[in-house]
Order: sequence, then C-alpha cells, then structure tokens
Amino acid sequence: MRTPYSIGLAAVVFLVLAAFSVWPELDLVVSGLFYVPEQGFIGPDLWALRALTDTAYYGARALGALFALGAIIALIRRRPWLRLPAKAWLFLLLGLLLGPGLVANVIFKDNWGRARPHTVEAFGGTATYTPPWVLSKACDTNCSFVSGDGAFGFFLPSFAYVVAPARRRRVFWSGMGLGCLFGGARVVMGAHFLSDVLYAAVLMLLVAFLLHRLMYGVSDSGRESLNP
Repeated sequence: MRTPYSIGLAAVVFLVLAAFSVWPELDLVVSGLFYVPEQGFIGPDLWALRALTDTAYYGARALGALFALGAIIALIRRRPWLRLPAKAWLFLLLGLLLGPGLVANVIFKDNWGRARPHTVEAFGGTATYTPPWVLSKACDTNCSFVSGDGAFGFFLPSFAYVVAPARRRRVFWSGMGLGCLFGGARVVMGAHFLSDVLYAAVLMLLVAFLLHRLMYGVSDSGRESLNP
C-alpha cells in the first residue's frame, strides 16, 4: 500500500519541474500580482500575514521543544506519550531539524544567493532576478531560495507518518494546505517567489520520505509508528 505522502511527493515534484521548465518567468508574473508600482508589495501591511510569519517562526521552535520532550518522556516511561512512542517523536524531531532547519535554512537559504522579490529590479529594487535553479551572488545570506516559512509549513504533513492509517490522508492534505498558507503569505509579502515555496515543498516531502524509510524501512503500514 502506498502512503498518500509518497503519492503527493511524486505529484508535487512533477508539477514544479514542469511549470518552471516551460515558463521560467512564472515567478515574476505571480509576484507581480501583489506588487503596486511606487508603493511596493501589499502583504507587509496585512496583519494576518505578519501573524502567519510569527506563527511559523515561533511554532517551529515550540514544536521542536515538544518533540524533544515527547521523545524523552516516552523513553523514560518506556511506553507511548500522547499515543506516540519515542521513535515517532524522534522521527518528528529529526524531520524538523533536518528539513526546515538544515536543508532549507542552512544549505539553501544561506548559500544559494537568490535575491528576494522586493529587492529585484522588476519590483523597484537593484538586484538581478535569477530562476530558482541558478546559483547567484545577488544575496549574501538569508536569501530567497527556498522559503523558510514554506519549509516549516510543508514539514507538517510529516505527521501523516505517525498517525493511525485511517487518518493519514486527512492529516497529510491538511498539512499540505497549511504549507500553502504559510508559503503563500510570504509570496504576497514580497519575501519569496512562488518557486521558493514550491521547491520548499519538494525538499520537505523528500526529506520526510527518506527519513521515514531510513528509520522504519519500506513498510508503510503505519503500525511501527503507533506501537511502542
């Protein structure tokens, strides 16, 4: 039986690669929908979008603490805590640290060099726009590719791996929806391009998929995640 996670991974990868291979300027078109000449992007003035940004920042840290606490309590008790065994808590913690933490923020954002939308020439800035797959020197650190908030949002479908099989599909797609919400807010704010968000989704789905295979093997019945 295939998990909805692996199916979703394949679908997202295909759509992202196809879209930006056929139409590399799609980023500029989408970001332009939220840009007003001589005024800037509309998003930074919307309190709801700023609240989403704060939620992603503090939520990632709160979840990391919860996952670590859950692993410790389950190990000490030698039985599940909040219905999850220590291995499941560890899977979530490692997924958060490796995905949004290491892959998105350390490896890509600090090294890819892609300028953020509000800094490129097309939107009143001075930096040069580059497609998502092109290394650049337009930005020194904490750059546009990939979206950190999007990465946090698209980490959330990882919960589908540790819930009962009957709830997996609902949890997975709810997480995907939250990923779109967090990432979309950053696009409207001019902080990220659409491709920054979509590639964050691809990377987070891939990290979780590979980590689950490494920790649990090829079986996806879900029993390993629910039993002590």
